Amino acid sequence: FIEKLNSGIVKSRIKHALSQWGFKPHIAINAFNPFFGNATLDLFKDCSVLYYCYDNIDATQWAARHGSRLEKNFLLRADGVIFTSEALQSIKQCNAPSFVVNNGVDLRNFEKHQSELVSSRERKVVGYTGTIDDRLDFDLLENLASVYPEYEFQFIGRILSTKADRLKAYKNVKFFGAKAAEELPQLMSGFDVGIIPF
Repeated sequence: FIEKLNSGIVKSRIKHALSQWGFKPHIAINAFNPFFGNATLDLFKDCSVLYYCYDNIDATQWAARHGSRLEKNFLLRADGVIFTSEALQSIKQCNAPSFVVNNGVDLRNFEKHQSELVSSRERKVVGYTGTIDDRLDFDLLENLASVYPEYEFQFIGRILSTKADRLKAYKNVKFFGAKAAEELPQLMSGFDVGIIPF
């Protein structure tokens, strides 16, 4: 009931906005929000509807329960699907044509900082860039921070897990919050090693 109520509200607001702007899209792209996709499909029946699946919704704590169900439904109804990896494409089932468009990076941003050296650093730096959520192995990270006090552990990204508070107790752990893409090269140039501790 709540899902239908929310769908009606979302659909009505988008319909109003499209009408107000006089905008008639040829393509509607839904980025990783199958709830909105399912709710608005009939609004976009005269255009192609693409689903941009850039992560595994089954692995997200905030969306796994209902997101998985809604995504399965939307994957069967969308006109096309864009995945960010072959691995993601292989675990999802869809009726529509699907394409892999790998995540990319503007290397020009990083080339400016390629030769930078961080001077007078007391510790080696182990860095992570990305969302700090429950995919991270906090037991492992807490153990590393405890066993290797001579290393500094830096985390760049928005914090979506309360488990991160466990790491804040360590003097050799720093959180920088979310940063713009243009700021990342300079921050990451201070890493001695980068990790993805999922």
